[in-house]
Amino acid sequence: MIRKRIQNQLYRYATPEEIQQEKERRASFNVGPVRVEALKKKEGKAKRCRINGVDFNSVSEASLSLGVSVQAISKSLSQKREGYYFIDEQGNFKYLINI
Repeated sequence: MIRKRIQNQLYRYATPEEIQQEKERRASFNVGPVRVEALKKKEGKAKRCRINGVDFNSVSEASLSLGVSVQAISKSLSQKREGYYFIDEQGNFKYLINI
């Protein structure tokens, strides 16, 4: 379909300069992860947790520092995986807190 349109001169091949310009334009959008504090959700109460002996104030904080998704950490906590614990207000370790 595209080849027919190119043959009928409805489309044309891009020049090397145009390809380079488009690559640079697209690269300007991909500057890395954007972490804007104002856009973060502030809803809910963070649950403290301990993962492999390291205490975290929330699951999302643990996710950022460990490089693992929030879902993976939450699943490990809910499945009572060894080394994954919630911490209650008194500082006691529990496998699962009432959510």
